[in-house]
Amino acid sequence: PFIKKIKKKADSKLTATIEGEAILIGYIESFYENRGFGGKMLTKLINYAKENNYKAITGNLNGNDEKLFYFYTKYGFQILSNEDSCFPYKILLEINLM
Repeated sequence: PFIKKIKKKADSKLTATIEGEAILIGYIESFYENRGFGGKMLTKLINYAKENNYKAITGNLNGNDEKLFYFYTKYGFQILSNEDSCFPYKILLEINLM
């Protein structure tokens, strides 16, 4: 099931799906990098997860990108090794611990 695209500015979007008691981030895309739009969309998704009693937000990262690691850790996500997948890293935010 598709949640919805959260748009904060034209050409910026976040896609996610519901997977049981968790939300899986598909991708965050913004043609306006470093202006805060990605953070606003992620904050809205985190609030949605809390309000709707989801246990976690998770996602996969394609590579070793320090900017992405910083972005997600700034919002409380853990960066985990993802050896059982074609994606080398996984992000995890446990909502029940917030």
